[in-house]
Amino acid sequence: AGLAWKWTAGKGDWRDDPNLRCTEGEAKAPAKVTLEGHTGVNAHYMGVYELSDVKANGAPRFVKRLAGGGAHYLYRNSAGKWMVTRNESDIAKNAGHLRSSRAADLPCEAGLAWQYYDGSKLQDDPNLRCTEGP
Repeated sequence: AGLAWKWTAGKGDWRDDPNLRCTEGEAKAPAKVTLEGHTGVNAHYMGVYELSDVKANGAPRFVKRLAGGGAHYLYRNSAGKWMVTRNESDIAKNAGHLRSSRAADLPCEAGLAWQYYDGSKLQDDPNLRCTEGP
């Protein structure tokens, strides 16, 4: 059955969490993820990304192939945040136009919030999400 887990907000008020579990090894990356919901200047990054056999910073890397050639890349930066860029060379620089607001094992982690670069600074986008599969 496994262990029962509890969590606290730091005030000694431990609460049961039947959904919390610990598993051995890395989280298994899905074959495909979908970015959706952003309608602003970076809407062209929305779509289905396929798992690549190339990793970035020790984590899975996903690629969306473009019809006219080229690609968009969804990768985890060195701080553990997920980034989206059109330039493969940006991966080494931890650069991109979309990013997760916090570090995560996978880009499709439940509750993961996203931000977009508006040309001058990062903005929260409550509609942007990444889900497993097409």
